[in-house]
Amino acid sequence: MSSIIEDSKHQKELLLVDKKTEALSLLDSENDVRKKLIESESKLMQLTRQNGKLKQKVAQLKTQMRADKENWQLEGCKWKYKYEELEKKFNESSEHSYKSLTFRESSPDDNVQSKCAGDEEKKDIHEKEVLELKEKVVTLEEVLKTVQDEADNLSELKRKYERRNTQLLNRITLLEQSLQKAQTEKDARQGNDCPKSFGNKKTKIMMERDRLKNDNEKLRMRLSEIAGSLLLDRNPSIADLSDETRPSKLADSFSELYDNEWTDAFEEQEGSEKEAIQNLLNMLVEIHNKCQTVGSKYLLALEETSITLPGKGRKILEQTVQIPSTIRKFLLEIRKNFTPLIMQQLTKFFQGKFIGKTEESLKERQATSRYVEKCTQLCWYMATKDPPVVLGPIPSEEDIVNKDFFHLYTSSGKHVHFCVWPPLLLHNGGSLLRKGVIQGK
Repeated sequence: MSSIIEDSKHQKELLLVDKKTEALSLLDSENDVRKKLIESESKLMQLTRQNGKLKQKVAQLKTQMRADKENWQLEGCKWKYKYEELEKKFNESSEHSYKSLTFRESSPDDNVQSKCAGDEEKKDIHEKEVLELKEKVVTLEEVLKTVQDEADNLSELKRKYERRNTQLLNRITLLEQSLQKAQTEKDARQGNDCPKSFGNKKTKIMMERDRLKNDNEKLRMRLSEIAGSLLLDRNPSIADLSDETRPSKLADSFSELYDNEWTDAFEEQEGSEKEAIQNLLNMLVEIHNKCQTVGSKYLLALEETSITLPGKGRKILEQTVQIPSTIRKFLLEIRKNFTPLIMQQLTKFFQGKFIGKTEESLKERQATSRYVEKCTQLCWYMATKDPPVVLGPIPSEEDIVNKDFFHLYTSSGKHVHFCVWPPLLLHNGGSLLRKGVIQGK
């Protein structure tokens, strides 16, 4: 009996899956039709614009062709009329000169001969003018021929554009038909052919799809955050650019401390140059060591508290079990949030130790007090990194100078005389962030 019930449930689930699949396929086909409609409309608009441009171009070519043809015909008629008028004048002048010469040949006279010579000159001039006019007429006829050829070319171009226009109109007609067909299919799908419950099913499916998309996006964001935190966890090689106290920023502050506060505090120190430098170096090293110790013990205390139950003090985890990285990151954030209070107490402690607890002593040695305060701030930020940023090893006297880790102070040499300023390392045994300074000899 139970197997029959399970089979019926299984069949119902299969039917629901088939219905959902059918609804999704209908939805996909509707989306395809909608895409085709949009593409057809865009193509139709594009072809319509092209057709309008072609029509404008054909009209412009027709107007230009008619204007050029009329201008050249008018110019040709003018030159032809002028040529005929000059030819007529030339013929009349030639006949008149010939009659006067014939009449005066029977009674030759010097005056007559001189007039004949003048007539001959006029005849030559007229002949030259006639020749020039003939050349102009020939030129105009060539120009008219060129204009006629251009007119023929324009006619051919007009026919070509008309054929192109006809093709575009046919294509527009086909696209309109396909658009109408697609619209009809869409209406048919949305009409009585679809079941009445399809609209509700479609809405439910779309809502389910949107919900799944949102859930997927939230999971992706959560996965990205976890992957980013795991990548940055105890990995000093990858810097968190949103952290204002990242190792590169601490290295800049370390250099500024030596260039500014160290120089001012050096002027207040007593004794020789070496004693003053050694005094300032000892302050920095002691503050660094103290901050490293306090930072590690404070984190260890937070870890112990987080895994210990109140009352009898029974631990949740065994000592051999490592605390999860998410909890460790939360504890590091707690230690970071208490930074202002811890830094204030450490600064007060170191100023009282190196300078004095009275206000008068702090006022008398303001530069040294500022140097101790900046050293405390920087060393505490170094200690709260995971893993902590540390000072590099300080060379002893007579050691060989390592120029990869140190700059020279005022004198050079192969051996170390004394250390002025220590190097800064990314972590214990890590890469170099800033070089130190030594005095050579």
